[in-house]
Amino acid sequence: MNIIQQAMEIITRSYGENLHRALAGTINFSEMTTRLEEDFRKTAALVAKEIMENLDQAIKESKSRKKDWYVERNGDEKTLNTVLGEITFRRTYYVHKQTGAYAYLSDDQVGLTPHERMDLGLKARIMEHATSMSYQKTIDALSYSGITSKMSVMNVIKGREPIPNEAAEMSDRKDSTPSVLYIEADEDHVALQNGKSTIAKIVYVHEGRKPLSKNRHQLIHKRYFTALSDNESLWLDVANYLEETYDMEKVRTVYLSGDG
Repeated sequence: MNIIQQAMEIITRSYGENLHRALAGTINFSEMTTRLEEDFRKTAALVAKEIMENLDQAIKESKSRKKDWYVERNGDEKTLNTVLGEITFRRTYYVHKQTGAYAYLSDDQVGLTPHERMDLGLKARIMEHATSMSYQKTIDALSYSGITSKMSVMNVIKGREPIPNEAAEMSDRKDSTPSVLYIEADEDHVALQNGKSTIAKIVYVHEGRKPLSKNRHQLIHKRYFTALSDNESLWLDVANYLEETYDMEKVRTVYLSGDG
């Protein structure tokens, strides 16, 4: 069965089950959309797996690959936790004819590093959740991703799983730029694997807070930035985000607060 057939089966089954429940009055709209989201996520994960394996095959058959690279191994599995769920795909391991360097060329083609186990989109979502809720609640909120340990969440928050600050798409708020912006900074000491420690920095830019309950608030249009040591680079990323996202001439006040 090919990927299109599998995807259509999931979508068709989901449509039928949800329509049947709606007609029977055993599902509300919110439950229906949640179920649909889960089913479409499964479908998208299948498509992503198929794309990666077809990419690997195309590279394997290409003239440029055959010119410069030998096949070292076939069918090595890679599993990634992603915003679509856990995705496992197979790819080919190569050795360069001249330099002797080893590489998964299909991974390189889409920007995956050899030991990467979590994609950037999921890391960004972890940052958004974990700065306003506990690690366990973050795991619960992102249960579809395949993440089950608090250590995985902590590694992202503490900078052990780095997120390039330019990786997330920048929204355009120039037409709706508020008069007030908030920049909050925090830092914490992080133990490294070599026994030494460094300082992890987190900066978040937002437009204020809105109440969710008596004791909880949500940041409005928040964006997070992280760095382990390069303070200048971190603040350059923040400045670039402000210029790209907002019309800074409309901003009258910027409140800056932080720990260190």
